[in-house]
Amino acid sequence: MGWGSAGTGPAAWLPAAQRSATLVPDSPVPAIQSWARALPGTPQQAGAARHFVADLLKGSPLRDDAVMVLSELFTNAVVHTDSGKPGGLVTVQVSRWRGGVRIAVTDQGSPRVPVICTPTACEPAESGNGLFMVSCLASQLDWHDDASGRTICAILGKVPHDHPAVRLATPSWAWRS
Repeated sequence: MGWGSAGTGPAAWLPAAQRSATLVPDSPVPAIQSWARALPGTPQQAGAARHFVADLLKGSPLRDDAVMVLSELFTNAVVHTDSGKPGGLVTVQVSRWRGGVRIAVTDQGSPRVPVICTPTACEPAESGNGLFMVSCLASQLDWHDDASGRTICAILGKVPHDHPAVRLATPSWAWRS
């Protein structure tokens, strides 16, 4: 049984209709598969989040970059938002299509806004430059707030501009390469 088959893989806990959203082949819009998983907002869950993404992207040339992006966004959610408080949750969404991947991490919000810091020789290498690294790996990096919290989305590879499943709110700081 492969991913999305009943009882196996990272999407096994979802109802069958939600395991994989793939459009029909005759559609003029490219097929996109999408999975989501909510995890406790603890540092110990970062490994589970990385495995979730790595397993879904087996065979993709974007796999390693996507895991690195997810790791940074998940860690930021735990360290800098209400998701890191007792009982907090972080939701990880992975969407995949030919030539591209979208990693979205939804946290439970923060009064602070994300800031992309350009590294300098005076700053420690271990802290403060994560979103800069993500912006270098991503074709598009956006974020938005809503009632569920803050979602930060990174698209790696080809950006399907006309696909409704990957249209993102574009804040004034959106980074595009």
